[in-house]
Amino acid sequence: MTVSAQPKSAERPRLIVPGLLPADPALERYRVHPGAVTAVELGPGDVLTVIDEEGRQRGELTVLAGGAEDYRALGTEADAAATVLRAMAASAVTRLLAERGLDPGQARAVGLFGEWSPAGTRAEFAAGRHLVAVVAAPGGPMSVAADNPPSDLVLEVRRVSPRRPEHGPTRSRPASTSR
Repeated sequence: MTVSAQPKSAERPRLIVPGLLPADPALERYRVHPGAVTAVELGPGDVLTVIDEEGRQRGELTVLAGGAEDYRALGTEADAAATVLRAMAASAVTRLLAERGLDPGQARAVGLFGEWSPAGTRAEFAAGRHLVAVVAAPGGPMSVAADNPPSDLVLEVRRVSPRRPEHGPTRSRPASTSR
């Protein structure tokens, strides 16, 4: 940490912390824990980047727009079952998402990453209209002999128009946790 000050000046000393990036109001970051989901609302032109920071973590992306699943709103297509959302079918989060058009028992997803993905792999999607993107990180108890523990995924949302702080993601608890 470095402190610099102008000698005999009216200017107050300022603290300089090397390596910290200045805050960008258009960039939001969220975590998706294994066995859980994080849902974010996107507007036209917003860009969602899903990052597999540690590698080898599967991800599932479900897109809700216009009262139903709509993958064209993010320029992609569903290619797998949304296993985490289906496992959470009776949770408060899926009840909220059902109001947006999700059928938890039949939910589909875009498969992201997997055993083959190296650390730092990214998938980027641009919103064509208003939508809700639901990202899940499948995971659960791991065998002692296994060599690939579930890990968090990171979401970065680059907004065309920065939002006020009271708007945030909808997060869930891991499916294996019950209260």
